[in-house]
Amino acid sequence: SEELRAVRCQLARFAHEHSSPLSSVPSALSQETPTVLSACVIVGDRPTTALDCSDGLIVIGGRDGALWGLPYPDIDGTPITRGNVHSGSIGLIRTHKDRILTCSHDGTIAMSELESLREVARISDAHEGRVGGIAWHPSGAFFASSGHEDGRWRWWDVDKLSPVWQHRGHNPRHGIAAVDVAAHSGALVCTGGTDGHLRCWDVRAGRCIWTGAGHPQPITLARFSPHCDAVIVTGALDNCIRLWDLRRLPENGALCPDPVATLPAHIAAPTDVAFSGGTMTTVSLDGTVRHWQAGTGRPVGAVSA
Repeated sequence: SEELRAVRCQLARFAHEHSSPLSSVPSALSQETPTVLSACVIVGDRPTTALDCSDGLIVIGGRDGALWGLPYPDIDGTPITRGNVHSGSIGLIRTHKDRILTCSHDGTIAMSELESLREVARISDAHEGRVGGIAWHPSGAFFASSGHEDGRWRWWDVDKLSPVWQHRGHNPRHGIAAVDVAAHSGALVCTGGTDGHLRCWDVRAGRCIWTGAGHPQPITLARFSPHCDAVIVTGALDNCIRLWDLRRLPENGALCPDPVATLPAHIAAPTDVAFSGGTMTTVSLDGTVRHWQAGTGRPVGAVSA
């Protein structure tokens, strides 16, 4: 359609103007970014299921569907604001400037103001069943979502709150548990399926550009490095974290590279990952937050939740 062509032209222009530096994997995971390590301070005494950090505020979500905002980095454990946005457990939080996206086990996606945590928009029928993942396009004009049960990922217009397109991304009998958008160019989307497969998509062309067996168990998280669009971090029910470099395509013509590293990260499935300088931080269903040296994959600490 004419609208779809216009959106893809808009995405292509943005990608051209915001191309990602093609640095190596260790350096791509070790640039300075706003730290989120102190988030472990508040994990232990709250029923936290998701967190994200933006502009001096850590936003955490709970099993009761509520959001809390805590000042950062001077965290004393006292929320400065609270909002109730979902009827079920919050599965993921993603911030972009003054807005927050959250998805929940109740099957909804909500958009809220960052400062007040007040809900400003809601999508009640984003997918059939549970929403698996959400991710902002770096322009803030679009976001992606994935269906944990329906096996589709969708591209949404923020102003219209309507899907521009959708893809059945994985095996029809399996869902898509995770989705992310490349942080620099916004040209790539990665999806992680409950079939254990990892796929990468070019949103300008609307097609899958590589795929492969990411993990032997269902994937629970997939996220691009904020420093390089070629680096993806995944986690799965095999309790491992894997690092992928899209530039290392194998010579035998296979569509998916081998992982750069596999880390036996937790004793239960990892559910999210964040980056802090030379450290990568993972959160798991085992109740721990673990910190890793990005270049070597060596653990540097763990905090029990």
